Amino acid sequence: MEISRPGEAAGKLAHRFESAVALGAQLTVATSEKVAFVLAGSVVGVLEAGQHRLDPQSVPFLDMCVQGDRIEAELWFIANGLHGMRYGGALQTIFNPQTGQPFTPRCFGSYSIHVADLRRLLVIGLLDEPDLGEGWIKARIIESLSRALSQFDTSTIDAKDPGTLAGIAELARAELGAKLTDYGLALELSLAGLVLAP
Repeated sequence: MEISRPGEAAGKLAHRFESAVALGAQLTVATSEKVAFVLAGSVVGVLEAGQHRLDPQSVPFLDMCVQGDRIEAELWFIANGLHGMRYGGALQTIFNPQTGQPFTPRCFGSYSIHVADLRRLLVIGLLDEPDLGEGWIKARIIESLSRALSQFDTSTIDAKDPGTLAGIAELARAELGAKLTDYGLALELSLAGLVLAP
């Protein structure tokens, strides 16, 4: 039996291998990821990039995971990070302070996520947020940017000024980054554009 991250899981932050794992199976771990073995809610071991024969003689921590001819632990393929990812969309509707009219600002930019603590990601992050991944992260970025923008007077913002964009992005990154740190992740965030016109 050969095991590797399936093609449909490429580009995902985390993927749980769904099939039973036979003792002696060959595991391929790509250079951009690690594979964690989780048993009863605890990470019992992690394998780095390379080819691994799954038996306790080759991988000693598997000794606590073997039941008969199978490995009972869940296998999680965890990307080292997601780099150069793009986001964009509508922010929360706000009111123009001069006219009182509502309008919906739009934004776009890029972000990178790095796995800083794999155990926290598995034991806390994925338990709290089972959908933790690209879509979840993009939605939280938009929410954080909406809250950050609400701290500015939109009638005086220069939406083309790199310093202003960096300041808004930093407020959002600080807010969202605190949550992601709890989940074992680190965030880099860049706001490339902001459209304030109604």
